[in-house]
Order: sequence, then structure tokens, then C-alpha cells
Amino acid sequence: MAGRTSKPEDHSSASSAADDGSPPTCGVIMPISRTANHSAEHWTAVQTLLHRCIREAGFIPVNAWRDTVNDRVSERIIGNIFKFPIFVVDISDLNPNVMFELGLRLASKKPTVVVVNKGGDVPFDLKDFHYEEYPSDLNILEMEAFFDKLTAALNEKYEASKDPNYKPFLGDVVIEVVTPQVESVSLNEAVLKQLNDISQRMARLEKSSGPDQLARNFKNHWPSAAQVDDALTTRLIPIEVTQEKAAADALNLLGYEGQIIRFKDKCFVDMGKLITGDELKRFRNAMKE
Repeated sequence: MAGRTSKPEDHSSASSAADDGSPPTCGVIMPISRTANHSAEHWTAVQTLLHRCIREAGFIPVNAWRDTVNDRVSERIIGNIFKFPIFVVDISDLNPNVMFELGLRLASKKPTVVVVNKGGDVPFDLKDFHYEEYPSDLNILEMEAFFDKLTAALNEKYEASKDPNYKPFLGDVVIEVVTPQVESVSLNEAVLKQLNDISQRMARLEKSSGPDQLARNFKNHWPSAAQVDDALTTRLIPIEVTQEKAAADALNLLGYEGQIIRFKDKCFVDMGKLITGDELKRFRNAMKE
């Protein structure tokens, strides 16, 4: 088979060894179970043939889900997708997992060789992406010709990726991976932020609708004492500004570790925890004493 080397250790090969002297790893993404058009046994045969070709091309074939360190399969796959220097991806039958993993791989901007069985559908977004076709029935003579093409593509892309001017698929697209951050805030800060957001929205509505329309739209916006009393449990209790001292005294009297929250012309009692309707009634009675 022209273009393939039978010894991965041959440093004169286009697939020269990695920095530590071992052959570079070539990841494999492909279906592994029954699909719409092919059995699980078919994919086992395809995997065997792909691995054989990859080894003879001078690489070490490793399935994307293989990892002896990480116990979580999803982390193994994603880690390997972004780590391995080159990948072969079989998109035959458009397996959803394969297509998702191919998208991640292309986002890594590392070399990728796509293969598909003859007659298989190729998505529109990949029509302009170079891919190699192999016979769906795995005919040995046609597979030999496919092996030669796949070997050439692997060596060509792997060597090209070493060039500083190498331009991968999505080469001009900027992809920024960020890590979600968790910010802890006190209940007081969270409530004030929500109240401020409501105030800003009301201000915008007032500008667009006028104060009369605003009053009609929001006449029932703030909960009344009766509405809160009817609730099964509550934590924030709306009170009048003039009741602030009475509420503070009631908190101390009943032993609640709560606080008073003032926001513009609104005032709330944060009880420090959820309380029942009965507890709320006792608190309101204590405010009257």
C-alpha cells in the first residue's frame, strides 16, 4: 500500500515520532453500537480496520472514550478530544454522539480527518470539508484503496499542523472557552438587587407610559399584608416605614435573627428563615404590643 509505513518508529516517515520518541496518538470517534443502517458487528469490523490503517500510518490508535485515569466517560471523551494531536472521525449514519464530538474536535482547531461510508449523507456544513469515503460493505479491494488515501491524509494533516501558518477548519473563528463562576451574596444584597431591578423597570415604564398608566398597571404589584398572611410560609414581610421600630422590637421579643430592609419608600422585615402563617400572626401581634 503506497504511502504507508510499516514501522511507526521510523523517524523519516511523515508521521514522525512525538517528542518523547513514541509514535503520536491518533484518536478515533465513531459509532460503537447499532445504528439505523448498520449492526454493532459492522462497527466492530470498521473499528478494527481503522485501527489497522492508523497503526500502519505511524500513529497509535486510541478510541476517544479510552482513558485509564478518569472514571467519568464524558470527561474522558472531552479531555481526549482536545488533547490528542490528530483524530479520525467516522460520520457514517450521522450518529448524534459522533456529530457532537466532531463539533468539539473542530472547535479545538487541531487536525481532523473525516471518513464516511460511500452513499452516506454528509451534512451541509461539512460539504466543503475534505473527507474520505470507504465502501459500506467493507470490500477488501476498495478498502485497500481507502487505506492509502486515509494514510496520506493523516500524514499530510499531521505534518501541516506543525507549521505556524497552519489554518484548520474554523481557523478564522474565535472560540473562547470560559469556566462558569459562582458568586455568593447575602440575602440582603440579593433582595436589594431584585428591588433595584424592579425599580428600574418601573422607571422605564413610567417614561414610556406616563405615571397614570403606570399606577394602573402596578396598583397591585407590591404584596399587601393580607396577601402575605394568606401564604403558607414566608420570609420577607412588607411593612410600613413607620412600623420599622415596632418590627425591630418584635424581632427581639420573639428571638428571630432577622433584620429590617429599607429600599427607597419600601420597607421589609427579613425574618431570617421561612415562617408559617401562625408564626407570622404572632409576629404581627407582637408589633402591636
